[in-house]
Amino acid sequence: MSQPRSCQTHVVTPPGKAGSHGREGRDARATVRYSLDAHVDFSWKDRGGAARREFGSTRDISHRGAFILAPVCPSAGASVLLKIHLPTLLGETRRLRMDTEGRVLRVEPAGNGQGGAGFAVASDRTALRASREPMALGDTLEEWQ
Repeated sequence: MSQPRSCQTHVVTPPGKAGSHGREGRDARATVRYSLDAHVDFSWKDRGGAARREFGSTRDISHRGAFILAPVCPSAGASVLLKIHLPTLLGETRRLRMDTEGRVLRVEPAGNGQGGAGFAVASDRTALRASREPMALGDTLEEWQ
């Protein structure tokens, strides 16, 4: 059994920008984001219409979306399906997975001060499911339509 991963709450404001109260470090969007290191597999269609599938990990999540760290990222504006494999809580044996369909808001290159390359996703639809063992590798965006 794997060790539980930590989850911390934080609100992020980009450097040099003040939040809704005029102080740097406050988020004008008032969205609480939770630091979470969870495995993610994600799929999308590239600009040529070809189905793509890659893997990464979450940096943080909120009720409105997530930031995914990954070596290969979809383009801004792409529709994406995320399968976030949540860490097992202490005392729990059932694994959960958060399935999210959304849109890529922005892509950040590696070396941006936040770690590796990644992308921000705005959630359009989210469902919490019991995780299948092993992970279903054939799932694609078409299953959501």
